Parts: sequence; structure tokens; C-alpha cells
Amino acid sequence: MGWVIVAGQGTHSIKVDTGYGPGLITVRAGNMCGYSDEITLAINTSLASQVTLSPFTKAVCSGNSNYVLTGGAPAGGTYAGKGVVNGVFNAVLAGPGYHTITYSLINNCFGSAARQIYVGTCLGVKESILSLATEVYPNPASQQITVTVPFIGINTVTVKLVNSQGKEMFTQYYKSYKGSFKETLSVSGLAKGLYLFHVNTNSEVIVKRVLVH
Repeated sequence: MGWVIVAGQGTHSIKVDTGYGPGLITVRAGNMCGYSDEITLAINTSLASQVTLSPFTKAVCSGNSNYVLTGGAPAGGTYAGKGVVNGVFNAVLAGPGYHTITYSLINNCFGSAARQIYVGTCLGVKESILSLATEVYPNPASQQITVTVPFIGINTVTVKLVNSQGKEMFTQYYKSYKGSFKETLSVSGLAKGLYLFHVNTNSEVIVKRVLVH
């Protein structure tokens, strides 16, 4: 993109659209007596550094008050969001569900990046019995996946697939599901990569990793 004077031509001050790279500006003064010699100024522009934030691929337990946030680049930036204090995410303050975490440099001149983090209910340190019994197959998958959760009783079940950027790819609701839960869902239209498969019941949230290839 070239350099263009967008305002102020013929006055003491001009506004220039610099485009995306360095360039030259040639100016000269003029009045009723004539014009001065032209002066050429070389102007350098610098592109803003790209700010990135790696995805949060693991669910945070709702009782975790000391989850240190990482993955932001370039270094030296700050994290912000519900439950975030001095770069530490407090899941107790944030509460269950999805929360947006933003990473930006201190002076905000270089932009920012955002990702979602998920807070789930964890039963102690170990994975719950229901989660251990839950199956998502085939994994890796290319066309469809089947999820089975045994012995859920009478439950309202929400099935959700989230990509590595925290974006929900699809959500399915099942009301008053009785007995064991089993459903087959299509993943044929999804891009290759790692996804988080969430199964929400009335009592807990089960999260499984699924690779689409």
C-alpha cells in the first residue's frame, strides 16, 4: 500500500496514511514570493508485534484458587478476566463454566489475544468413577464419535465439543435421559486437530480429549 496525504495538503500540517512499510515524504514551503527547495524525509514504520495466547486445553477444578496462567507471548504482558489477579486464575472466584482470559502488553500498544478457560467440578484429585467409565470412541476419529456414560440415572445431559481456541463447535441437549447414555455424533465437517468433549450431567462435568484426523 502506498503513502497518501489524506488531509492538510497546502497547510502547515498534513496527515499521511503510511501503509504497511517505510516510505518517503517530500515537502516544500510556499508563499506569495515563491517556493522553497524540496526536502525529502525518510519515514520508517514498524508493525505491531503479534500477541498470542496458547489455548487452555485442560479443565480447571472449581476448587483451584491458585492456577498460574501461562502461554502469552511476547513476554511481559498481563492477563485479565474474571477471577484473574496478578496472573493467577482463581476458579473459586470465577465459578463453574467458560471464562474468557485476555493477554495483552502493559501499554496496550501491541494488541491482545483471548482464549477461553473451563472451570469444572472435580471430585477430589482423582478422576471420578463416572468419568473413568465414560467412553468416547473411536479416538482418533474422522467421521463420527460415540459417547457412552453408564448408569447416569435420570439426568439432563448436555454434550458439547470445543476446539483448541475455546470455540464451541456444537452443543446437544438431552432432557430426562434415563439409564445409560449413548449417542453418536458427526465430526466429518470439522478441521483436523485436538478437541475437548464435554458431557454435563446434573451432578458433574466430564471432559475427554478427542483427536479429529
